[in-house]
Amino acid sequence: MTQLEIEAFLAVAKYNTLSAAAQKLFITQPALTRRIQTMEEEMGCALFVRQKGHREIQLTPKGVKFYHVAQKWQRLQAEMNALRNVQEREYLSIAATDSVLHNILSELLVEFTRQGYLLELNNAFSETAFQFMEKELYDLAFIAIQDYTQPMPEGTQIHPAYSEVFVAVSFSELPNTDGRVTVSSLDASKEVLLRWNKEFMAWHRARFDETVEPVVILEYFSLSRYFLTGDAWMFTPYVTGLRFAQMGAHMYDVVDGPPNQIIYCLTNNGRKEAAIQRFLDMLDRHLRTMPPDKVQSFRE
Repeated sequence: MTQLEIEAFLAVAKYNTLSAAAQKLFITQPALTRRIQTMEEEMGCALFVRQKGHREIQLTPKGVKFYHVAQKWQRLQAEMNALRNVQEREYLSIAATDSVLHNILSELLVEFTRQGYLLELNNAFSETAFQFMEKELYDLAFIAIQDYTQPMPEGTQIHPAYSEVFVAVSFSELPNTDGRVTVSSLDASKEVLLRWNKEFMAWHRARFDETVEPVVILEYFSLSRYFLTGDAWMFTPYVTGLRFAQMGAHMYDVVDGPPNQIIYCLTNNGRKEAAIQRFLDMLDRHLRTMPPDKVQSFRE
């Protein structure tokens, strides 16, 4: 059994479809299928359940057991590769939405690598973060959801990390008084609408006429800069607003604005605790440099 076959198995287990796994591994789907079939022949059992008419595939009971063995195999391979380096580096897998990675964590992540840590950074939706934490694919995750509908994965803990107020940003001046705008003064047809979280969307539906179409509706923050042009505007958490302000945008407080965005932290009990606590301490110090009426750290 080769390392390539182990990587193929873990990719399919993570992404649940052959097409997505093949894309992430930069190989064709037939090549990926051959690797899985070779493993199953060597193991003498099926590792995945394949159902006709369904794209998603699931692990068989034996596949679940082999999953943990494959993880150990991969970690052992990583440790063997690390021995080739003069300096050993502790590995940490961190996940967050792209807006949190770019606007809150980016400088801290760079500093953490300078301190000798090897980081794997993942762009993740809140709903999938729980599943990946359970599979130990992430060591630390930052999410914007607390009311997870499934049972909490064993060993996974969730804590509020920080909160931010929402502001409005635009590269054109908006109708305002002393840097403040009211929701009623905003032209809904000029909005770049990003679905920040469930609470934000509930607030938005209650205050805007849904028959008026915005400029665009986005899932990913990184796409917003392509649409926030001319007289378009958008709601963003405070630190994201600062990023736009650094690029020349106007930033406004919002009267009766959206509820604060709360970001929660997911960890696994005892897993890489020292490195995780060190990173969370750095995050806390960073957050406390910001105006307390705009950003609040919940770390004690």
